[in-house]
Amino acid sequence: MARLRMLVERERKAHRAAATEEPQEQDIARLAYQFYEERGRVDGYDMEDWLRAEALLREPAHRF
Repeated sequence: MARLRMLVERERKAHRAAATEEPQEQDIARLAYQFYEERGRVDGYDMEDWLRAEALLREPAHRF
């Protein structure tokens, strides 16, 4: 769980560094892939991972 928290925070920092209001598709994809890897590369959750990553990166608290 700590590793996942670290990965999410890294993506948030990268997103803030990009100086954009909305997360870019590549940022969402990168974080969604991290969720996939954390789950042990089990297939079948791609949409859930994508939506979760998108929601995390879009939360107002994670914007600058």
